[in-house]
Amino acid sequence: LTQALDPRLPPLTFFETMTVAAFVAFRSAAVDVAILEVGLGGRLDATNVVDAPLCTAITSIARDHVALLGSDLASIAAEKAGIAKSGAPLVVGPVAPRAWRSIHRVAHRVDAGPLWRVVPADVSRPTVGAEPNSKRRRQPRLARVRTSPSDRISVLGPEGRQVDARLNLAGMHQAANAGVATAMAWILDEHWPGLADHAGYGLETVRWAGRMESLRVGQVTVVLDGAHNSAAAETLARSLASRTTPARTSLIFGAMNDKPWPPMLAALAPLATRRFYTEPLRPIAGRRSADPRRLAQIAPGSWLGDPRTTILHAIAQALPAETIVVTGSIFLVGAVRAALLGLQEDIIVPL
Repeated sequence: LTQALDPRLPPLTFFETMTVAAFVAFRSAAVDVAILEVGLGGRLDATNVVDAPLCTAITSIARDHVALLGSDLASIAAEKAGIAKSGAPLVVGPVAPRAWRSIHRVAHRVDAGPLWRVVPADVSRPTVGAEPNSKRRRQPRLARVRTSPSDRISVLGPEGRQVDARLNLAGMHQAANAGVATAMAWILDEHWPGLADHAGYGLETVRWAGRMESLRVGQVTVVLDGAHNSAAAETLARSLASRTTPARTSLIFGAMNDKPWPPMLAALAPLATRRFYTEPLRPIAGRRSADPRRLAQIAPGSWLGDPRTTILHAIAQALPAETIVVTGSIFLVGAVRAALLGLQEDIIVPL
């Protein structure tokens, strides 16, 4: 496509091609609103060609794709903050102070805003430093999230706004995500009056395949989660620690070799006494799965073959009422989910 326009331009990547295809589909369908998820980073991402979004959001900041985004949270945050646009509201989930300062600096520079910040309900109002050499200060609007042991949350916003709901998505991190989504609903309510009135219903009915998804197979519960970086693995481990016991838990783990799989497995291995390793993906376009033999050096476990063979063996060997956790790669979760539900696997496209 690019070479047809100008032979001097390099060919589009797979993600860039899919982004163009999505824009064409949105135009053909005459959508009222399009939601774009950044592929990697933000500043240089293909989705960032939109120059006047109605709203932008950054849910979290973690060390991922460090070769491209930077090795520290401040650098990664600056790359992600590249989606901030002049006059466009920006919602930021709970992030470390140094990441917040980096995001605030970028947003200030491009005159984005108003800024919204999602924080736990018991956190006092944060202090936001001024842009260097500038007299302007921009305090964020706060959306405070209050949680309870019964998975009920309250999102408290400015001007007395409040949404109460029982989250339908499992995982401790989903409360913060719900805060970001609710704040965005309040912002977009200015364009579609009454939209925010449905925020609670959305939180209570939303479904997300492969994200702390529980499938019942006979007497066994299979938990599928596409955690594929250290922060996600640690969050999954904390979320499951109160729900499972190692003696009645099996772990099926597989990761791509370009991911930080040693700390990922170190966080997840204590969840289970039985561990099974597999390769999420056959070698394709230069990407390889982490070697199961190297995984077993971190935490002892068995290598049984492909994901389908592994999940069927783990179920056959499971104790009654056991939990089998499948994680480490979205490719792995997709393959196991397809095997359990009798679905056709997605075609793997080189990235």
